[in-house]
Amino acid sequence: MTKSGTQTPSRRFTRALLRQWSATWRGLVSPGYLALVLAGGVAYALPRPAAALPLGMLLLKACAEEAAFRFGLQETVHRLISDRTFGPVSVANLAASGTFSAMHLVSHSPPWALATFVPSLAFGLVWDRHRSLPLCVLLHFVYNALYFHRPLLGAG
Repeated sequence: MTKSGTQTPSRRFTRALLRQWSATWRGLVSPGYLALVLAGGVAYALPRPAAALPLGMLLLKACAEEAAFRFGLQETVHRLISDRTFGPVSVANLAASGTFSAMHLVSHSPPWALATFVPSLAFGLVWDRHRSLPLCVLLHFVYNALYFHRPLLGAG
């Protein structure tokens, strides 16, 4: 703290970082988050993709997409229109998820791009509840890893 009682920028940053990690750890053990992780098992009902991206690439894609769609777009829409919701789903989440699905048209057929909407809603629910980018990235990575690699139940 300075003599005037205000915090220095490095102290504010450290406190903000600690709050973020605290929210992340609380989120990891919340029943709702664990249920969303388990819901990723739906990937086993989908047709196996023709090619699996390496796990490192899946992690990089999850980081980039969640930074853009949750931290960027969803948070911006949330700040512009406040807390408007349709049941448990915020308008900001709907906007980010619709855009997320539309962006997948670049590399997916229309039905597969549309299929990304529901997982995106799950990532958005996590953002709305915890405001934790690491939680969103982890959930996104788990969903993609389950879809592309099918590591459980001998489906690998």
